[in-house]
Amino acid sequence: MQSEPPPVRSLAALLIQLLQFQEDTCGRDARLTPFVKIPMKCFQDVKPGGALCHVILSAFKFRSEQTWRRFDFGNPSRSEKHVEMFSIMEKALIQVKLCLLLYIQ
Repeated sequence: MQSEPPPVRSLAALLIQLLQFQEDTCGRDARLTPFVKIPMKCFQDVKPGGALCHVILSAFKFRSEQTWRRFDFGNPSRSEKHVEMFSIMEKALIQVKLCLLLYIQ
């Protein structure tokens, strides 16, 4: 995907955007719950090969497949694609058995 790993600041900014999008889309005050909410413990698993690694890897892979130059969580026209990206993250976490995902009721 890239020849060099992204800078730490970029990864931190992406993490904040992912968490904010997830909260806006399926958090306590959201009107709809279109996807499974990834537990916070997955975002806190910072070990090499841990859950956060798989979340970020899934996000970058999805961005590459969509041929996006950058993530744009503020763009409402991409909202559906971002939900699809979270679905892919969910599948990746389940596949490597790193996090049990809890369905929002």
